[in-house]
Amino acid sequence: MCETHALLVYRKCRSSGFRDSADVPPIVRSAPDPREPVVYYLRTRPGIVKIGYTVDMRRRVKELRAHLRDVIAAEPGGAVKEAHRHAQFAAQRQGRSEDFVVTPELEAHMADIRSAVGDPLDMARMQKDRNSDLLTGLAARERLTQLSSYEWPTVRQRLEKEQLMKRLGEDGNGPAQAG
Repeated sequence: MCETHALLVYRKCRSSGFRDSADVPPIVRSAPDPREPVVYYLRTRPGIVKIGYTVDMRRRVKELRAHLRDVIAAEPGGAVKEAHRHAQFAAQRQGRSEDFVVTPELEAHMADIRSAVGDPLDMARMQKDRNSDLLTGLAARERLTQLSSYEWPTVRQRLEKEQLMKRLGEDGNGPAQAG
């Protein structure tokens, strides 16, 4: 089962009342990193789409001064898949930018992604859910351990570590006790 479908199963289990990790199938308990990147296809102007990748679609779309409704399609993948898509549609590329002219071939490709993966707005919501809901309990402690192992953490990683420590308690082992 791919990571995208595992997340869909996870969401279905959660909405069906499964709350204890023992109730959730093992493939779902090992959910992917909440910062899993996606390749997005964003309408920048009529007949033009930008093909890019991000770990936070909402933030990226906001940075581009666009709207989530302008995201035509999104698929799991990072820099490698983005480079593959750029090569795949190189004939439609606008100069050296990440903008591509929408042709029937590109339109069909985006429609295939939407039918296989679903609505890109759902993917943006899943990214947001993963970033908040999945970072609980064991997953939060694992992420805290990962962040603590970085020799030269970025500012964002240091802030995330501080937030997790507050959430789990100062020692990172459990909720802070009221004193």
